[in-house]
Amino acid sequence: MIRKILAVTCISLALLIPQNVKAAETTNNFVVDEYKNWTIHFNREVAFDDLSKQGIVVTDSKGNKVDVQLELGKDNKSIIVEYPTWGYLLGEKYQLTVNNKVHDKNNKSIKQAAFVNFSVEPENKDAVIFKDKVFQDSVKNYLKKPNEEILKSDVDKLTEFDAGGIDVEDISGIDEFVNLEDLNLSNTKVKDISSLKELTSLEELTLENTNISDITPLKNLYNLEVLDLSNTKVSDISALKGLKNLEELYLVNSPIKDLSVLKELDNLEALNLDNTQISDISALKQLKNLKELIVNGLSDSEQKILENALPNCRILGL
Repeated sequence: MIRKILAVTCISLALLIPQNVKAAETTNNFVVDEYKNWTIHFNREVAFDDLSKQGIVVTDSKGNKVDVQLELGKDNKSIIVEYPTWGYLLGEKYQLTVNNKVHDKNNKSIKQAAFVNFSVEPENKDAVIFKDKVFQDSVKNYLKKPNEEILKSDVDKLTEFDAGGIDVEDISGIDEFVNLEDLNLSNTKVKDISSLKELTSLEELTLENTNISDITPLKNLYNLEVLDLSNTKVSDISALKGLKNLEELYLVNSPIKDLSVLKELDNLEALNLDNTQISDISALKQLKNLKELIVNGLSDSEQKILENALPNCRILGL
């Protein structure tokens, strides 16, 4: 039969012949911390082979398998499910499944699966909650706190953060990084940047090679000086209208066509429009502080117009 002994800290499963095994048992809604280890106890020595290991799985609320490690207990009658590297994701819900691939040394298996549902909550009320495990782990690694909760006091100290090239999709939680001045999210899977609207101290932001299309959350980041939107899906840059401190703007290989908003950005010194589809260059003539302009597809007459309007600017047509 299948029975619980210590509901919070362990699961007890009996490896008996099928006719004595009860229906699948679900133990619901434990609240644990992110470094929870589960111990599964059996009434016989368990065969700790690949098949039995395949029968013990932790999944998140989206059904994704969590990379946990299994360890055979010293009595050979228990298996320890160790928490994943850098812990479970705070605020997430998980299910631990033990199915009938688990067997004893005589190849007798449990007939029905057993399930434990659990959610992960912070011990400290000031902990920062992330929705993306990869992002959470990157922050822990950056702060050199692999086995500790990330607190608001930790991220308050950050003035720069580099997540470039990391397989991040959701940056929820970054809104707590209120003192950030330099943020790199290039070459990630980030699509939604709504969490950035709180980061009003940002001076440099790199979003190159991301999946973003809407930059409305940037409209009140008045301290921005450098912004890279190259190789994104951004086609509308009207949200930049009020960013008067912007000095460098990179729009390489973006679907932008309308540049009229740029005439408001009179502090621009560097502008890269390489491989864009712009047709109206009239806004560029008003950027009197521009020192370097990269733009492709100019006709000879357009090149001459810009050279006359921007005598102190180096104009490169690639």
